[in-house]
Amino acid sequence: MILPSFPIMNIEQMTGKDLGVTPLFQHKDTPMLCLRGCPLEGKHAWNVVHEVSSSSDVASCDHCKWYCVVASIAMINHYFGGDISQDRLMYYIRAELYRDYYNPPETDIGHGIGLDVDSAKDALSWSLNGADPGFEDYFEKGEKNLHMNRSKNG
Repeated sequence: MILPSFPIMNIEQMTGKDLGVTPLFQHKDTPMLCLRGCPLEGKHAWNVVHEVSSSSDVASCDHCKWYCVVASIAMINHYFGGDISQDRLMYYIRAELYRDYYNPPETDIGHGIGLDVDSAKDALSWSLNGADPGFEDYFEKGEKNLHMNRSKNG
């Protein structure tokens, strides 16, 4: 499930608060097949959920260590009631949305490959049922605050 609905919040409602988001380790989180470089056996095998319980587990796997952005997007999706997997997010970007750009199918779930900014925006919007997450507004306000703080501090 992507999301039943996406509640609209502005940046002021979210900054400076602990939202209670359940953290996720970045990792291959489904038995979707990795055809590019995962071993045939073991806790990071090509056809299993990768077992991770620490950052060293993540760092030891060329697949998992590139999933930071999709893990972040999955956490946002879960916070709003969704249950999207990290693998499904990566598959959506690489095999569905940008199929003509990302080839061959061995890269469908992104072994050793992260997301660029545009892909991250598209994945986040898709995981929130097409809602515009307001990146431009967020970055514009962040940049404005940065400049204000610099001018206050000389």
